[in-house]
Amino acid sequence: MKFLLNELNKYVNIKNKTKEEIIDIFTKLAFEVEDIYPAAQIKGAILTKVENCKKHPNADTLSYLNTKIKGEELEVVCGGANIKNGQIVAHAIPGSIVGKIKMAPKSLRGIVSNGMILSIGEIAGLDKKVIEDDAKEDIFVFPENTKLDSNIIELLELTGDVVDLSILPDRQYAASYFTMAREIAGHLNQELSFQIKDIERESETQTNLVLGKDAHSLHVTNVLLNRDIKTPYWIKRILYHAGMKPSNDIEDIVRYSMLMTGAITYIVDRQEEFKLDDRKLNEIDIFNSQALLTENKKVSFVTIGSNKRSNFVNEKNLNKDFGMRAIKGTTTEAALLTSKFILEVAAEAGFIKSASTTVSKIIENNKTFEIEDSYIFNYLGVEFDLKPVIDKLNKIGITKEGNTYKIPSYRKDIEFKADVVEEIARFYGVENIEPKNYKITNDKVKPEIHKNAMVNITNELVKYGFLEAKTYQLITEELAKKYNIWNMNEFVKLREDYSVDYNTLQTSLFNGLLETFKLNHRNFHKDLRFFEIGNVYHNKQPVYTLGLMHNEFIYEQEPILATKELVLKAIEAIKGNISKLTFEETNVKIFNKYVSAKINYDGKLIGLIGEIHPSILRENKFIRLDKIKTKIYYAELQIESLLRE
Repeated sequence: MKFLLNELNKYVNIKNKTKEEIIDIFTKLAFEVEDIYPAAQIKGAILTKVENCKKHPNADTLSYLNTKIKGEELEVVCGGANIKNGQIVAHAIPGSIVGKIKMAPKSLRGIVSNGMILSIGEIAGLDKKVIEDDAKEDIFVFPENTKLDSNIIELLELTGDVVDLSILPDRQYAASYFTMAREIAGHLNQELSFQIKDIERESETQTNLVLGKDAHSLHVTNVLLNRDIKTPYWIKRILYHAGMKPSNDIEDIVRYSMLMTGAITYIVDRQEEFKLDDRKLNEIDIFNSQALLTENKKVSFVTIGSNKRSNFVNEKNLNKDFGMRAIKGTTTEAALLTSKFILEVAAEAGFIKSASTTVSKIIENNKTFEIEDSYIFNYLGVEFDLKPVIDKLNKIGITKEGNTYKIPSYRKDIEFKADVVEEIARFYGVENIEPKNYKITNDKVKPEIHKNAMVNITNELVKYGFLEAKTYQLITEELAKKYNIWNMNEFVKLREDYSVDYNTLQTSLFNGLLETFKLNHRNFHKDLRFFEIGNVYHNKQPVYTLGLMHNEFIYEQEPILATKELVLKAIEAIKGNISKLTFEETNVKIFNKYVSAKINYDGKLIGLIGEIHPSILRENKFIRLDKIKTKIYYAELQIESLLRE
């Protein structure tokens, strides 16, 4: 999302920040700066009045006119469809710069043009797609009382830069000016400077409004519209830089309000009866853009806060123009703020003649977490004074009483204690957390022995076309139990507070290799051969292990015999002697009972080998009911056991 920094500066003081400091602020707040560039794309242009405007004798779409610059008359050729005498316009005189082009006298169809008269797109460097359809060929006309010695960039509020931020899907709460200002205020420990005025309303009782079970706030204001007013420039300015094309007064004000507060207000024709039930606004599609084009002057501004979109959306009629944030629901704070803000904006723009009493219902739905300071310090690996950080968190709505952290509803991304700690780390400053070297237990096998075994096995498997995979050691407890090929009675789990789902150390390399196999199979790779060497955990102890997986395309011989041959090569690479190796039947559930075996060395179980059972292949979509897509073979060896023999 693109933000005008001078607009953000109205709500949080960043006026004197350098470009480097601005980038540093956003980076520390965990927002990636894609680009930062001047909001105005002109230098040296001046204001002037159009005189002697005439049609170009050699071009139907051009005009030529005179301007006066310090008493000197200049002739200019202009393609603006709306150009006429008496207008005050921006003139890029010879020597001035527009974008990356330096202006110079140039002949256009037989008449020398001394520079050019500018459109808003040229002044602000806008994509022509965001300019209104009926104004794409227009030049920008300033109010008739504008002083000619005024600064164009200041008049159009284009001082400073535009910053283009990459905002991840789980951080969409920050995709509005007010919320981003709140983030910056927290980081800089400043107070926000915006206030919403209370607009005078007449007294009126609104009936038949029913709050659904998933909604937590509803705000309705009945207004009488003045449809003769066009969207003012100060609203268009925000829309332009957000990549939104202005269309009509009501839709523009809705989008402007959304960009500022992060929530949408819907415009509902008051001639229709409506209520909020468990599914949608009864018989009214508030997402239908036709409602915005109503000529009726009596309408209602409706702002809804909801946890689920099913509460107020008729999905078949969704209008994508409104943006994903509205579809996902709107928070309590944003709904309340927006219901007040849009009324203020509409009044300032002259869109409304009168407003009646707002009907509001709010159900607080803030989340709370009990977190001791020691937990935070243990999680981050450093102790520090929490008070300054809590002061900053207060600015973004996260408060603390005792050990209770209260989370505002707009932060739907905060679901666990770990998320709260990450917010604390963000405002403490990740750069202030120094990395530490932690003591580890001495391995019973010398590291160089591990290394030599890994090199020898890797060399053998690479000869046979295998690729080495590196997978994640943490899996869910459910998967650990499901693929418990070594019949472990207990698993090594992280403290549950740190990771809710992936909190169990793997007891086998099977799951990681299966996921690797699945990804490549979906990408239509045929001949798949992967191996991994790493630790698994048996009885809470690390066990150095080899896992290898391949499909039936490996050799011309029977695939399971190829798997056996690879196992023999791996063991030979470690021991140099395979005479003590034996195979016996197994009933491990991941394998086809008739094509699998235990691997023993000198009478001790060291591995498993077999064809993966069709039920697992079907579950992972390697098999359809009517067609076998592939067969997969797997072997796992406890290198640790072989090294100790």
